[in-house]
Amino acid sequence: METRSINRKQFIVLISSFFGAGILWAFFKRFFTPKAKSPSVVRTQPDAKTGHLVRQNIDAHKSNKPSVPIAIIGGGISGMVAAWWLKKNHFNEFVLYELESNTGGNSSAHKNESGMYPLGAHYLPIPNTNQPELLEFLEEINCITGWQNKLPIYNEYQLCLHPKEALYIRGVWQGELIPTYGLNENEIKQNEKFNAKMQAFSVLKGKDGKEAFTIPMAHCSTDPEILELDKISMKNWMLQQGLNAPHLLWYVDYCCSDDFGANSSLVSAWAGIHYFTSRKGRGANSNAEQVLTWPQGNGFLAEALRSKISAHIQPNMLGYGVEKKENNWNISLFDKNKNSHFLQNANAVILAVPSFVRQHLYKNNASFPSNYHPWLVDTIQLKAEFFEEQKPAWDNVLYGSPSLGYIFNGHQETALPVQNRNITFFHAFSSQNPAETRKYLENSSNQHLLSGVLRDLEKMHLNITQQIISHHLHIWGHGMVSPGINSLWNPKRIESQKAPLRMAFAHTDISGISIFEEGFYQGIQAANKILKEL
Repeated sequence: METRSINRKQFIVLISSFFGAGILWAFFKRFFTPKAKSPSVVRTQPDAKTGHLVRQNIDAHKSNKPSVPIAIIGGGISGMVAAWWLKKNHFNEFVLYELESNTGGNSSAHKNESGMYPLGAHYLPIPNTNQPELLEFLEEINCITGWQNKLPIYNEYQLCLHPKEALYIRGVWQGELIPTYGLNENEIKQNEKFNAKMQAFSVLKGKDGKEAFTIPMAHCSTDPEILELDKISMKNWMLQQGLNAPHLLWYVDYCCSDDFGANSSLVSAWAGIHYFTSRKGRGANSNAEQVLTWPQGNGFLAEALRSKISAHIQPNMLGYGVEKKENNWNISLFDKNKNSHFLQNANAVILAVPSFVRQHLYKNNASFPSNYHPWLVDTIQLKAEFFEEQKPAWDNVLYGSPSLGYIFNGHQETALPVQNRNITFFHAFSSQNPAETRKYLENSSNQHLLSGVLRDLEKMHLNITQQIISHHLHIWGHGMVSPGINSLWNPKRIESQKAPLRMAFAHTDISGISIFEEGFYQGIQAANKILKEL
């Protein structure tokens, strides 16, 4: 084979051409390659501006609406359940007014091109069997598909699939949320001691023969010795029991923040113990450890209720005053769409609103101070590549973080195609002053709020930020009522929940614990009170 050689001049020309091509390629890459698209950010919140009108003394001309037998103010779970129960009892002459454009309250949901996702509440534990109305509703909407040995059979596609939960701790994922990885002997014993105490409380009965801790709260024992737990914080109770391991205190903080929006130093010990011991639901194919969940979270349940009462709902309507007029009630309403004020006369009224709103609506109601801690929810749309390497658990939590981690909204899909999917991240501001935190959230930029979210996610999944398509930030200024120290069983709080003749209160605030089962129970109680008095 003949070989060819090049002289010095040809070599210099050749090398120069390579350098020139490289410079030209770098130029084109720098100025003509499309830049990576920044994730889009949407920010929403309930209509606080209109809602705050209840705090003002509005003196406006009002047109009269035709009188109705029953008016319901508030379209959260309790208000919709009250409406559903009225219809179940063949009472169809009522109207439900809701401030927002849709009902659901903190069980609302939204959707993007990757599917549905929750804006707040996102699961229902297997209910206790002492709420037949709730079981009846779940059977109506196919969450219960049949019965076996008098126990409900739950829809297998709605029972949370495996893996249910995962905790990222010390660089590894473990399959349960109470920390177990890397513990020393003393810490392991504290876990065992804590679990034993919760087991003992779960079967404890008071001197009145009632269970110490159950759902609904109205069925709990009122034994004074047990109620003493309401007068100290959950954290102080833990320390009194010698349960002081940092990992265990973090875990209890996490659990209190998850259900109550406040940490264990702000929540009463009675409420904290109730969290761990009150759920005793059973099914033919499930137990109390399992939960029902959907891509849109409890938006599934809210939509099912909405579909049954849709003809009675009037959205974008603020109720801002309720006064007794002879034997009826006059309700002052503001129609956001028409920018007009109306007066609704009703034989009876159900106020399905939080206590801090109710005291402005019906000024004769005695108020009781309660805290409502703000929440930040961020639904993040992720590229398909993220899910090629992993299918996250349904609930994914970072040890040591004040946040609550994220849920994977595609978890219930049995055959998961590789495509873009949503995760929803939750942060309850459980230790700060609620009023100050609301101002902080209102004045913070999207980028500032996202920085905390991304900091936690990057610890759990390296480079996840590069996989993000979009964010939907949703802020709850008043997330839920927090069962503070000496509040749940305080006689003054209990007295403040009593309504006069032909008025009923329906909200989780009545019990003081913001969970779906309590909201459902209070809706039934309110409807039954009105049906009886009419």
